[in-house]
Amino acid sequence: MNVSRLTSRRLALGLLAASSMAFSGSLLAQSNAQPLTITVGFPPGGNVDSVARNLAAGMQTALGRTVVVDNKPGAGGQIAMQSLARAMPDGRTLMLSNEHAISIVPMTVRNTGYDANKDLIPVVTVAELPLALAVHPSVKANNLQDLVAWGKAQSSGLNVGIPAPASQPDFGVSVLAKKFGMKASSVPYRGGAPMVADLVGGHIMAGLSGISEFIPHHKSGGIRIIAVSGPQRLSQMPDVPTFTESGLTGFEERTFMGLFAPAGTSRELLARYREAAKAVIATPAYRQALDGLGLVATFGDDKDLAARVKHTTETWGPVIRDSGFVMQ
Repeated sequence: MNVSRLTSRRLALGLLAASSMAFSGSLLAQSNAQPLTITVGFPPGGNVDSVARNLAAGMQTALGRTVVVDNKPGAGGQIAMQSLARAMPDGRTLMLSNEHAISIVPMTVRNTGYDANKDLIPVVTVAELPLALAVHPSVKANNLQDLVAWGKAQSSGLNVGIPAPASQPDFGVSVLAKKFGMKASSVPYRGGAPMVADLVGGHIMAGLSGISEFIPHHKSGGIRIIAVSGPQRLSQMPDVPTFTESGLTGFEERTFMGLFAPAGTSRELLARYREAAKAVIATPAYRQALDGLGLVATFGDDKDLAARVKHTTETWGPVIRDSGFVMQ
């Protein structure tokens, strides 16, 4: 290649790089002029919504940009996920999801309306949510082994309230039944709130769900939490053992919450959002807010969130198949 052609090529590459940088800068500028929306697939007041609002408040300050939460409840997060998959990849829309819509639903619903592997991009892990097993105070059980003995003594077996059918708690009940060789059945509700209300009222004797709904009633004595998921006990409840300590494997990890974006969203924007979320997660205000909900403030990059999605699918896929569940 002669000097003239080499010089021309370098000039062309330089112009291409400058054009790319200008486009990226233009994209960032346009994005900053518009509100950033964090979609939530559940009603206001729940744990996912609470995390989203705390995250949005912090990211608004970190980004110097309006950040709003948009609730699109229904179908266990599917409606919100469908909306995210159809959204323009312009950096103006993210979604905060737990493991249900991104990992469990694709294994239980034939037509979800989205392809989690193609339509969405993991952005950042922001929290971990322990599952908890709780009982009504009238049940003479202070731990899982006591509850198993109590359940085996009941003619109807152990009936366990769960926040939704075909959910992780639903399949968790089948894990419990198989492990201890007992009759245990799920009692599905439309959300954690009505399930906990029935548990407090004594209409059901046990419940398995995310810990957030249980905490206020555990503190007041209305129910008693006897086991939590995760590798170690929660700092908020050091007297409550983990499922693993109690002899039940399969609950070694907590469920996750993470931000996702439409496929095709600018990497530069996503990196910026990730850094903003990281800064928020490190603040005492965010950590204290989640601590009060029984959640654990957790930062993980896009690779961490992708690995969590994959691990949940690989771990619970066999459980779902072994339970005999027929995809709807």
